[in-house]
Amino acid sequence: MGEDVTKLLVDGKEFFGNDPKVATKNLPAEAINKVQLYNKKSDESEFTGIDDGTRDKTVNLVLKDDKKNALFGDVTAGYGTDNHYKGSVKAYRFTENNQFAALGMINDINQFGFSFGDYLNFNGGIGAMMHGGGSGKIRISSDDSFPINFGQTVTGLTTSGAGGFNFSHSSDANNRVFFSYLANGSDKNLDQISNTKNFTEQAAFVQIDTLEEIDKNMAHRFNFGLRKRIDSTGNIILNGGLSFTFGNTNSDKLSRALVDDIAVNTLNYQSVNDLDRITGSLRASYMKKINQNKTILKLAADASYSNRLSKTRFSNAVWYAETGTEQNNNQYQDNQTDNINYSVVASVTQKLNKLFYIEPAIRIGNALESLDRTQGHFIQADEIIDTLSPEFIKRHQWIRPGINLKYNTKKTQFTLGLRLEIAKLSTLLWGESVSKSECWHPVPRLSYEYQYKAGRRINLSYNSQLINPTTDQLLPVVNNMNPLSVFYGNPRLKPEYNHNISFHWWV
Repeated sequence: MGEDVTKLLVDGKEFFGNDPKVATKNLPAEAINKVQLYNKKSDESEFTGIDDGTRDKTVNLVLKDDKKNALFGDVTAGYGTDNHYKGSVKAYRFTENNQFAALGMINDINQFGFSFGDYLNFNGGIGAMMHGGGSGKIRISSDDSFPINFGQTVTGLTTSGAGGFNFSHSSDANNRVFFSYLANGSDKNLDQISNTKNFTEQAAFVQIDTLEEIDKNMAHRFNFGLRKRIDSTGNIILNGGLSFTFGNTNSDKLSRALVDDIAVNTLNYQSVNDLDRITGSLRASYMKKINQNKTILKLAADASYSNRLSKTRFSNAVWYAETGTEQNNNQYQDNQTDNINYSVVASVTQKLNKLFYIEPAIRIGNALESLDRTQGHFIQADEIIDTLSPEFIKRHQWIRPGINLKYNTKKTQFTLGLRLEIAKLSTLLWGESVSKSECWHPVPRLSYEYQYKAGRRINLSYNSQLINPTTDQLLPVVNNMNPLSVFYGNPRLKPEYNHNISFHWWV
């Protein structure tokens, strides 16, 4: 029907995520009894019986009876010129109640060998990523511990490896527990030359960068979750994770700037960076049906903690053509950052009639971030520069009352929502108050979808949000690690008010 498949199930259970290729490569055709295609409601809708308008295009592979208990997988290995190699092992085992996956890979040919489907598969499927709202989100960041192949460019020569396992047990369709562990590491050597040219009406500005870098990292990640149907009126969802990341980067960079082929300056930058990070998160929600399923009470809470320690030793040698002088700087910068976030939410979904629902909700939260930086001259017996060594704290507290009005039929889903953002943002520098601000902002949203034929529909949505400034943007202390790009934060910055409007038409 021209629509993306967002779920792929085996015998009604999330196992292969949303990558059909993983299933077709691993499941033999003779094991399949039939293929089902349908629109699946969200987990919350299936529990409450109240349609929230969420639909997931789902493919369900129904196995033959004699294939319900199976062990399958694949092993690949290769060796080529210049001692290049590649190897991977994937093993899957599932029964009526249990799912088990084990993955391993290693290569030195710049391939992060796991597909996106492997990622979902390993972490318990899309269902394990959902928090009861019927939608999943993947966030990829620089310290992500699972090597995923999105077809992205991989620079340098990289040797990478990963291995771990996932286990899931379901006593029935509504009760499940899962756990996974993954270890991942890489060793990258990069030699890179980049030439950037910018044109203005007056001149052409050219920057030529030469970089030699060795980057090593190692990560361990644990994930766990619980789905518990207490009775016909109560449901619990729990998700949690813990990760440890270790890294070391050695860089040697030469940067030359020219205007109309005339040298302006030259920067020779050498650095060694060590990074240790611990992160943990926990999210739980409870739903209760009341008043003969006409009223749904939802209570949820989430919390996260992150501790990041970065130690950098850097040497700068800057030559300025205008004066013919050279400036040298040999310093160290140690940053310890702690983040604590927690919030609670309570909402009530009330059925007004067969088609209309009203949903008042309130969320209360707090985010505390602290930065302890020590910077000094490592040649002069680790001399500390007090003016560049801040102790900075940012606290963000908020209350978000809101209300949604929903209208749903088989073909039409409409939601009109309004939330009020009541927030306080305060900062401390060396124990002294730097800034305090309060804001009251309406945050509206609207979504409309109409399916006028099978596989054909229109969608209109509008969302708004408040984005708070980051610690780097607020910190009023100079960061001089790059003397040609010195920045200084502004503690009086206000939140960014963002609006997004989108329209889609499937024809």
